[in-house]
Amino acid sequence: MTSERRTELELPALLSDLYVESAPSYRFDVLAQTSRMRQRPRWTFPERWLPMALVRRRTWAPALPMRPVLIVAAILLLLVGLLIIQAAGRRSVPPPYGIARNGEIVYVVDGDVYARDSVDAPARLLIGGDAVDEAPTFSRRGDKFVFVRGTAVGGPYALWVADADGSAARELVGPLTDIDSWDVSPDGSTVVVSSRGADRRMQLELIPLDGSPSTVLPLGVQATSPRFRPPDGAWILFLGGDPKGRSTPYLVRADGSGLRELEVRIKALDPDHDFKHGMDWTGDGSQLAFVAVDDDLPRSGVESGLRIDIATVASDGSVIDQRRVEFDPTADHELNPNFLPGTGKLLYNTRNRDVDTVSIGVPGVRGGTSVGPASTTLGGIDYVISPDAKTALAYYWTEQTTYLFDLTTMQSRPIGLGTTNTITHQRLAP
Repeated sequence: MTSERRTELELPALLSDLYVESAPSYRFDVLAQTSRMRQRPRWTFPERWLPMALVRRRTWAPALPMRPVLIVAAILLLLVGLLIIQAAGRRSVPPPYGIARNGEIVYVVDGDVYARDSVDAPARLLIGGDAVDEAPTFSRRGDKFVFVRGTAVGGPYALWVADADGSAARELVGPLTDIDSWDVSPDGSTVVVSSRGADRRMQLELIPLDGSPSTVLPLGVQATSPRFRPPDGAWILFLGGDPKGRSTPYLVRADGSGLRELEVRIKALDPDHDFKHGMDWTGDGSQLAFVAVDDDLPRSGVESGLRIDIATVASDGSVIDQRRVEFDPTADHELNPNFLPGTGKLLYNTRNRDVDTVSIGVPGVRGGTSVGPASTTLGGIDYVISPDAKTALAYYWTEQTTYLFDLTTMQSRPIGLGTTNTITHQRLAP
């Protein structure tokens, strides 16, 4: 018979045996050696001299999971990058009036459209081919230019538009008969054209540059020489009446409403001269410079003397004031006025007998300053003021020569644009 074994009675002896066997035999030698060593001085412990709370390394534990945070950050960075790319690709738009930066010069030679980055830069062909292209005119935004195209000199013509580099050329409307003139709206979206309609009467047609359908303004009178009124183009100035007879200056809203006569004082309405030798608005649309005949002036031959007047026009089209601008009382003719942006001056032409000149003067101050050589061929001189208002390109019709006028130094020199008589200067943002 096997007796019951009581483990709890034997446990102390078992633990004592385990302890003895687990302790190393050299423990007494170690204790004997260390008992003779001095204790490390207190000053050698860094904790005595440094505040350990400051040098303790802290571990940051994120309050939120990192993966959603990183995803949101990546999306935000992508959006910012897209905005930057879009802003870089968006072309700055120059103001429609006033000072702007000079862009390229576009002109026509032998029915083809050329461009130069400056007057002395090499020419490059923008639009060529068998068609006859004429009279390019830049929009005031500088992004497009309109021109007329025909299959032969004399028309019939169609109105075309192209991007500034000559690409994307496309027809807007055509055929057009007896095109008189046109002007581009301040926002660069529309061109107003005077041409002969199906009823053989001269009309004004508003043509969007995006290719949308055009609109003929219901004026009830024949219309030529249209000009948008600055600064927003809400009004259009034009000459109404028989193009070969007496005409009257009118203002009409761009939507065809509000037709009213521009009540300027003209002593003798002349079908060949009044308003037809130049007119120009100030950039804010408050003043209009125009040319009219004055029978009381000296004559050189059979023509009556031409003089420049400036009318102050209210926002509703009513004339507040009108004054005569006369730089040289002895001149036979003063004509073709253009406001020189940022200067308070006028650029104009003078004709004395058979001598034509271009001059600069301050309205109300006698005496102008001539710039460039005179022409003695009775062909006349046309000019285009640069966007920065520092120079002008002047074309001498009979001589078929283009000059560069420096309007600061009053110096001039011929430039090689060929026998062109149609020049347009691109406006760029300052």
